[in-house]
Amino acid sequence: MRYMRLGEPTLSALVLGVKLARAQGERMAEDSMLQQLRRRFPDAPQTRELLRGVPDK
Repeated sequence: MRYMRLGEPTLSALVLGVKLARAQGERMAEDSMLQQLRRRFPDAPQTRELLRGVPDK
């Protein structure tokens, strides 16, 4: 999360962040990065893959 605050995160940084947050059980961090993916990269295949099975908010 600290890295993400330094500037505009890239698609790959957000994808990695979501995967790390999931592995560590950091639900709030995961949700935050998923929201950014939805907003910034809605059509990216990586976004669709990570959002599969996640309820819309």
